[in-house]
Amino acid sequence: SANLGYAPANSQLAIFYFSGRHGFEEDADKAYFRASVAFALDNTNDEAVMELGSFNYLERVREPSPYLACYYVNIVACE
Repeated sequence: SANLGYAPANSQLAIFYFSGRHGFEEDADKAYFRASVAFALDNTNDEAVMELGSFNYLERVREPSPYLACYYVNIVACE
C-alpha cells in the first residue's frame, strides 16, 4: 500500500528502514525517502514530520541540516 500512495504505510516503512526492524535492513536514504513521501502525500502526518526532523537532527542523512531539523519539528509543535 506504500507504493500506492498510502501516507501512513510510507511513514511506517520509514521507521522500519531507520531502525532496521521487521526484516528491513537499516537504510537511512530509504527511510528519509519514505518519510518525505508520507509528508508530501499528507502534510498533516505528524509522525512523518517528526521523522524528517529527527533524521536531520541526528545527522542520519547525507547532508544534515539544523535548519530543516528545526523547521520540521516546529511544524508539529505549532499544531
